[in-house]
Amino acid sequence: MCGIICIFNTLKLDLLQTIKNRGQESYGISYFNKNRIVLKNFLGKMPKDIPFNIDEFYKDTKENPIKYIIGHTRYSTSGKKLQESQTQPIMGITRIKNKVEPYILVHNGNIYNRTRLKELYDCNISDIYSDTQILAEIINKFNKDSWTELFIELMTQIPGVYNLIIGTREAVFIVRDRYGVRPLCITKEHNTENYCVVSESNGMDYEIIRNIVPGELAILDNTGFHSEFIYERLDHKSIQSKSIQSKQPKFTPCLFEYIYLCAKDTICDDVNITTFRYKCGQQLAKNDTKFVKSLMQTNYNQTNYNVIVVGAPETGITSGMGYSDYHNLDYHQVLYKQHKGRTFILDETNRKKEFTKKYGILESVVKDKIIIIVDDSLVRGNTLKTLIYQLKECKVKEIHIRIAAPPIISPCYFGIDIPTYKELIAYNFKGDITAINNEIGSDTLKYLKVEELLEVLPPKNKDSCVSCFTNEYNKELMDW
Repeated sequence: MCGIICIFNTLKLDLLQTIKNRGQESYGISYFNKNRIVLKNFLGKMPKDIPFNIDEFYKDTKENPIKYIIGHTRYSTSGKKLQESQTQPIMGITRIKNKVEPYILVHNGNIYNRTRLKELYDCNISDIYSDTQILAEIINKFNKDSWTELFIELMTQIPGVYNLIIGTREAVFIVRDRYGVRPLCITKEHNTENYCVVSESNGMDYEIIRNIVPGELAILDNTGFHSEFIYERLDHKSIQSKSIQSKQPKFTPCLFEYIYLCAKDTICDDVNITTFRYKCGQQLAKNDTKFVKSLMQTNYNQTNYNVIVVGAPETGITSGMGYSDYHNLDYHQVLYKQHKGRTFILDETNRKKEFTKKYGILESVVKDKIIIIVDDSLVRGNTLKTLIYQLKECKVKEIHIRIAAPPIISPCYFGIDIPTYKELIAYNFKGDITAINNEIGSDTLKYLKVEELLEVLPPKNKDSCVSCFTNEYNKELMDW
């Protein structure tokens, strides 16, 4: 998972902040200064004030046929972490009709079958290279009659997983793989020709025109935004021009995007993230009716219930509210983050340093209370185990954990940093919820089931990728 963005026509730097939730390892921006590419990449999390001179940008791009800036935040799932050579955007040079064509590229996704890439394009597939660098090497080898032909080649041969934004001097090309695993949308400022292509809308003041369709090549140029072609499943060489109605492969967006990765104020592939997470909390509560009724009968004292529901900050909060509203329980944000950032997307060394100091607790509120903690997911269990210990130190009476997702039992090969079975607590305990509960130290533990989670989604999203919950993978993305 990474964040990619193209701000087109009028530069609004604050829009870059909409992708900072999608990567903390590095960030970068790039644009054309006449025929020269300006590249500014930095290690670390994107700051509020990006070191960028906007006046310099407008001076550099004054004679360009189009004006845009391409940006990226990195959350690595291939290549080496925290290396400057792995930052994006990157630049390359290909040939179109034997003419040298420099370009800027950003990528979000993870291409699993590197061996096949080697067979097709004789590219370097060493582990030291990211998928993005390999894609750039492949594009650099091409000599096509047009950029459209180049992207037809890529989309026909490589099924996924990738979203690409490629900028040239005269056009910006937007590509989403045919399964639509990672999100991508096109937005526009009201009553202007100012566009923004972005991984997720994340509360931006531009309005969403639509999602980039799986298997689509779209273009931004001096005529505005238009769709160039859509990949059709039945005939790999068949192109449906100027239409988004062609027959598509099965749409399999990543369900973990909705559960955790997307910002709460995003609308992603027509899924309102806040509404989705709230309904997941209600689904948890619905399954917990007997438990809550018993809890209330046992722990009611003269003036109030000694039960508090709290969502784990930040992505569990909305589900926690859904849970508490369903049973009319007291919701109190007795947990708070002591620093901003996401421990899940940190590398292992920094993750271990951070989870021990991730949460603060309102000790005076939780003492002698029964706490129901609703969290978005349970991956490794380290943070939750530490939190439960800290709550017990605060003299909490009981701790009940509710997870608004199924147990994660298998790695992700398509762009989430869950690379091995051994780091997954549910896999290590063979899905035994009682054993997991004993390991983390809670009084009870419950998860949502896969079918219950899918039930919350709109009809078009019900074929979402759930491989990390089922250990069943889309073979067309692995063995192609």
